Amino acid sequence: MLEILAKSAGHDLPLQVAREAARSVRWTGEDWVGPVAKAMRRAGLKASRFAMSGPQELSRLRSLEAPAVTRVGERWLLLVGERSGALVLRVVDALGEEALRLRGPALTRWLADHGATWPMAWLAIEPQLMYAALSRAPTDLRRLLRTLGLERRGIAIVLVYGVAMAVASLAVPLATGALVNTISATAMLEQIVILAVMLAIALGAVAFLRVLQLVAVERIHRRWWVRGATDWLRRISHTSRKSRQSTSNRDLTNRFLDVAILQKDVAALLLNGSSLVLVMLVSLVLLGFYHPVLLAFDAVLILGIGGVLLAGFGATAGAKREASARWAVFAWMDDVAGGRLTFAGPRGRALADGRGEFLLRDWLHARGRYFRPLLRHVIAGAGLEVVATVAVLAIGGSLVMSQELELGQLVAASVLVSQIGSGVGRLGRQLDPIYEGIAAVWSMSQALDAELEPSGGEVLPRLPAPLAVELVDDAGAVVMAVAPGQRAALVGASDSHSKVLDLLYGFCGRTWLPNLSARLDGHDVHLLEIESMRDQVALVRGGEVVCTTALENLVGVGWTGHPSELDALLDLVDLHPALQRLPNALQQELIPDGDAGPLSESEIRRIVLVRALIAGPRLLLLDLGLDRLGLTAAKRAALLDWLFDRRRPWTILLVTDSVHSRDVLARCDHQQVIRIGGSER
Repeated sequence: MLEILAKSAGHDLPLQVAREAARSVRWTGEDWVGPVAKAMRRAGLKASRFAMSGPQELSRLRSLEAPAVTRVGERWLLLVGERSGALVLRVVDALGEEALRLRGPALTRWLADHGATWPMAWLAIEPQLMYAALSRAPTDLRRLLRTLGLERRGIAIVLVYGVAMAVASLAVPLATGALVNTISATAMLEQIVILAVMLAIALGAVAFLRVLQLVAVERIHRRWWVRGATDWLRRISHTSRKSRQSTSNRDLTNRFLDVAILQKDVAALLLNGSSLVLVMLVSLVLLGFYHPVLLAFDAVLILGIGGVLLAGFGATAGAKREASARWAVFAWMDDVAGGRLTFAGPRGRALADGRGEFLLRDWLHARGRYFRPLLRHVIAGAGLEVVATVAVLAIGGSLVMSQELELGQLVAASVLVSQIGSGVGRLGRQLDPIYEGIAAVWSMSQALDAELEPSGGEVLPRLPAPLAVELVDDAGAVVMAVAPGQRAALVGASDSHSKVLDLLYGFCGRTWLPNLSARLDGHDVHLLEIESMRDQVALVRGGEVVCTTALENLVGVGWTGHPSELDALLDLVDLHPALQRLPNALQQELIPDGDAGPLSESEIRRIVLVRALIAGPRLLLLDLGLDRLGLTAAKRAALLDWLFDRRRPWTILLVTDSVHSRDVLARCDHQQVIRIGGSER
C-alpha cells in the first residue's frame, strides 16, 4: 500500500523501506489513522488527516491533488488520481489488489455495499517536495521535459486549443483563394457575403480559442508558482549539513526566481511558439496539396527551417553561462546587503564596487556569447522568409501562366507562404525561451540537486518524561551519560561542544562525529526520524528571528497553549517592556537584519529562549543560550531557578563559558569537557 501511495505522490520509495515501515506499527479496532501516519513518517512520507461526514462530501475527492487512503472494513481504499471525471482507486486486502474507476454515485454505492461508516477518516499523502521529480535528472533537456510533465494535462489542453486554432486559421488563405476565383468568374455579391460571414465565424472561433488558451496557461502559471514556492520553502529548510558547507543557502533560495523565468518562457512557448509551429505545419501540408512542384517546395522549406535551427549551435551552453554570470551578480548583491559591517568603510565600498564591476563585465561577456548564436537564428529566419516569399510568387506565377494552377490557388499559396515565412522569421526569437528555459532548469538544479537531510527512520516515542542522553565513543564506551531530568554542562565555548549539540539535534543526519555517536532514550540518533526527534528536542543558539510578527516568532503557528503560559515566560525573561514599546506589540513584524531595530540583541536572544521553552521539549540544548541575555542579577537568578527546577519536563545539556557562568555551573549535576578532532564520517 505504501509504495502505491508514494508512487502516486511522486516519491521514490524502495519496497524494502515500505515493508519495514509497515511492520513497525500495530493497531487494534478502528484506530488505524495514528499508526498508519506513523508508518508513513517512518517511510519518509508526510500524511495529513481529513474526514468526511457523509456521502455528499465525496465530491471533495475530485479536487484532491494528492493521493489518499482510508479503511473500509478489512480493506484499504486508495485514491491514486482522477481521470475524465472518474476517481482512479485501488482496493487492497488480504486477497490482493483490485483497480477501480468510479464516479460519485458509483463510489457511494460501493462504500455502502462494503460496510463503510460515517464520518470516514482519510489520510492524504502530501508531496513533501513538489519538484522531487526534477532532482538528479541526467540532462538539462530531460529536466525541462520533466518540468513540463508536471503540468501535462494543462499543456495538453493548450495544445488542443492550438491545433484547433491552426486548422481554423486556414480559413484566411482558403477564403482568399475562393474570393479571387469568385470575383474572376462571376463577381456575385451573394457569394462574397457568404464567404465574408464564414471567414468572420472562423476568425471569431480563433479569437475565442486564443482566450481559452490564455486562461489555461494562466492556471498552469499559478500552479507552477505555488508548487515551486512550496517546494523551496520545504527544501531550503532541510538542506543537509554537507550542502550548507559547500553552497550558500541564500544563493539556493535566490534560484527560486528561475521559476518565474521558466513561467515566462513556457507561457511564451505555449501561447506563441505552439501556435507558430502548428500554423506552419498546417500551412505546409495544405501548400503541398496545390501542386507537386509546391510539394517539392515544401521539402525545400523544411530543409531551410532545419538550417535555421542549426544556425544557433552553441546557444544552450551560452544561455547556461549567462545564467551563471547573472546569479553571481545577484549573490554578490545579497552579500553586500547582508555585510553591514564589512562594506561600511571605504575599503569595503571599494571591494563592493570592484567585485561588482568584475562580475558585471563577466555577465556582459557571457551575454554577448549567448546573443551571437541567437542573432544567427534571427538572420537565417529572416533570410529564409524573403527567399520563400519571392520563390513561391515566381513558381506560382509560372504555374498560373502554364494553366497548371488557378489564380485563386496562387493567391492562397502566397498567403500560406507568407504565414510560413512569418513563422520562420519569428522562429529565431521563439527559440530564445527554449534556451532560457533550459538555462533556468539548469540553474534551478543547483537547489533541486542539493543534498537534503534524510527522511524517514525510527520514530522517537514521545513519553511524558525527560529524555536520557548518552554520548558513546567508537569502542562503545559511554563518554557522557545524562539521566532523564538531569542538568549537565559542557564547559568551554568550543567548536567541539557545539558539534555535540548539532549531533543531538540531528544536524549531522545519518553521519556521526569522529569517535563520537549519541543515543536518546537508548535510540541511536543517526537512525531516528529527524522530525519526530526535533519535536522533542530544542536547541537554543544565537539570536535568530524571522520576518513575521513577534507573536509568531515566539510560538509559531498552530500553538494551542494558554496565553497565560506565554505571559509567564515573557515575565520570566523580562520581555514584556520591550514588546510593549513596539508600535503593534506582539503583532509587530520583526526585521531579521534590522540595523539598531526596535529590539536589542539581548532581547532577541531572549525571544529565542522563550521560543524553545514554549515548545515544552524533553531535551533542552543551550549553546551559550543563557549568556548575553541582558538581565539584572535578580532576574537572571529567577530565570535559572525556574529553568533548572527538577519539576520541569526536560533534561538540560548546555555549553557555557567557565569564566562567566559560575551561577549556571553551580546548578548542574555534572560538568565535562569533550574534544573532537578530524572530520565527520
